[in-house]
Amino acid sequence: MTKADAWVGAAALTVLAGSVAAVPCAQDPGHCQLPDQLGHGSNNAIGAISDLNPNQPQGPLAAQGNFFTTADGVISSICFWGLYLDFDNGDCGPGGVPDAFTVTYYDNVLGFPGSPDTLRAGPFNVTATVTKAATGNVVSTVFGDLAEYEYTATHPAVPVNAGQCLWVEITNDSTGSDPTCVWLWSTAPSLAEGGVGDAVSWQGQFENDFDLAFCVDQPLGDPESCDFPIDPGCAGATNDCDSETSPDPGCADDECCTLVCLQLPFCCLVEWDQQCVDIAVEECGLCGEPGTGDCFAADFEPYCDDTCGGAPCIGCCQTVCNVDPACCENQFGWDGFCAFEAQQLCTCAAGSEPPNDNCQQAIPIGLGDTPIDNDCASPGGPSHATCNDGFLTGLGLDIWYTYSADFTGQLLVSTCGQINYDSQLAVYEGCDCGSLSDPPLACNNDGAVCPNGSSLLVAEVVAGNCYLIRVGSSFVSPSGSGTLTLSAEVPPICEITIPPEAIAEGEACGDNDNGGCDNEPAPPAFVPVGLGDVVHGTAWASGGFRDTDWYELVLTKTTEVTLTMEAEFPFVLGLAETIPPGTGDCADTTGFVEPSVAGATCEQASLTTTLGPGTWWPFAAPSIGDGVPCAEGVSPANDYVLTISQEIPCPGDCSDGDGMVGIGDFLAVIGQWGSIGTSCDMGLGLPGVGIEEFLQILGSWGPCP
Repeated sequence: MTKADAWVGAAALTVLAGSVAAVPCAQDPGHCQLPDQLGHGSNNAIGAISDLNPNQPQGPLAAQGNFFTTADGVISSICFWGLYLDFDNGDCGPGGVPDAFTVTYYDNVLGFPGSPDTLRAGPFNVTATVTKAATGNVVSTVFGDLAEYEYTATHPAVPVNAGQCLWVEITNDSTGSDPTCVWLWSTAPSLAEGGVGDAVSWQGQFENDFDLAFCVDQPLGDPESCDFPIDPGCAGATNDCDSETSPDPGCADDECCTLVCLQLPFCCLVEWDQQCVDIAVEECGLCGEPGTGDCFAADFEPYCDDTCGGAPCIGCCQTVCNVDPACCENQFGWDGFCAFEAQQLCTCAAGSEPPNDNCQQAIPIGLGDTPIDNDCASPGGPSHATCNDGFLTGLGLDIWYTYSADFTGQLLVSTCGQINYDSQLAVYEGCDCGSLSDPPLACNNDGAVCPNGSSLLVAEVVAGNCYLIRVGSSFVSPSGSGTLTLSAEVPPICEITIPPEAIAEGEACGDNDNGGCDNEPAPPAFVPVGLGDVVHGTAWASGGFRDTDWYELVLTKTTEVTLTMEAEFPFVLGLAETIPPGTGDCADTTGFVEPSVAGATCEQASLTTTLGPGTWWPFAAPSIGDGVPCAEGVSPANDYVLTISQEIPCPGDCSDGDGMVGIGDFLAVIGQWGSIGTSCDMGLGLPGVGIEEFLQILGSWGPCP
């Protein structure tokens, strides 16, 4: 991580561990908001960046905390705490930062520091008066161990009165430091952690939750007494929130006004300026606006356009956002949950849910086909980490059935190719809705050979036992109708022929022992192969994870190689790319498979490429992240055959591959004489290009056969 990656404004570090030491500041604890050495806030924040950030070119940042005095007197001494951080190398202080501290005090009358006519005293350049000492607290962060320091400074007397609300602003202008070394403010804890209060703090004109840690030489009360309520005051405003500025606070849309002012109270206390307009554009948007997406589909952008499945459903967006505000926020946008909620809230009247909408209403079914329809169903039942569509851990809009087994053996449960929405299936042992197993007896999202997100699973059942069958859906296409099939006959998905000479991959299905450079943190692991080898391998894909098989092919000369694969699942085949090519070093991998080819279930695919001398990694894996579990039960579904073969070139045509052996090849042999691994090194006789290759040229002169 570089400094440019740092947050602008309040920056949080995650505390991994820390030791607490006594704080040596001479002030009485009742005069302090002491540093939170155990971590603070939802992100365990310990500081706020005060150095010049590339994204804030106006200059060094200031940390500002509000406070409340309980006695008349003067403030002439202040303590504060901080740490030094190099995002590349960890602790860089204090020598890496040329500290330049300034302290300023403001009256807290409008609720935020630095507003017009609120300056009380300062700014005071206190750098020359600062004494500095390590507190003994060492904070272990994701960037390394950081030592905390305490600073005590003096400045001209600032009169204060009992019951007065003030702001203190401390700036450390460290912009002349090593460009990656920044200074962090230590923060104070919340009231629940024993501080005098978790009040408001500011940085770079924005409120944050990281309360500045400091002491002054006057007693402090609870600064929450100085916190101001956000009163939008929007009732009389007529300006559009996201397009018009105003010299007065607020805007015409109460909901949008509140959202903006929670982020920047200035907009509801002083004026609605361009900052407020910009925030409104980002935060508020417009429900029902064309282009924001169908309410029944997830697009991960806020809002929907008040169409439901292409049909008008005026007011749907606002209805959903009243229930789930996240659907109208940029952080999450209109995700699968919002689409599910739209299904329920916008088109389904009370009483229109399916009769088997919840587990307690499960409908008994037997072997054969059952018509199903989950329109107006609601999401319910437990989530399962082992049974999901990669985005949701639940099973979406689900309907329920029971099956009393009339045989012992494998039960096929399928919507495969016979449903018009993206289904998920789960089977539970027993029919007690109060004790559903996690994981289920069996589950499946996308069947390996099933189109359009339909599903297929096999579960072992015992005659006379009762089983719950849950038919869920995915966010991609959450509702529709079709057919659910239960069968005691489990046909093979497809079967490929395993050649008797095939070499066993040696990895059990369910493992990922030969994951190559993906094996982290374990050492890289590959299956060695040679030209002409045929490999029998297995692979799996389940719950968003897949098995990746890496093979290692070492070549001593330029060779035209063909990779061919056939599998009982959709697959991708190719070479793990390195730059430069063929280095055999995981540090050189790009994360891409190039060249590559995709193959369909039980269909053969191949690619041919010319490789130079070096170490190469043939790569084989399912092209899907689900639907190829090892316990598939549909026999078999995990096998593949990989062939690594060498294309035999025309003997002697070693210079240009033009299908002719002639003067160009003759000159190439002369030019490469003695070289090993070059295009004319045909592996004849002694290593390297020599008399055998020369005679091969003469004996093959003319067109290639």
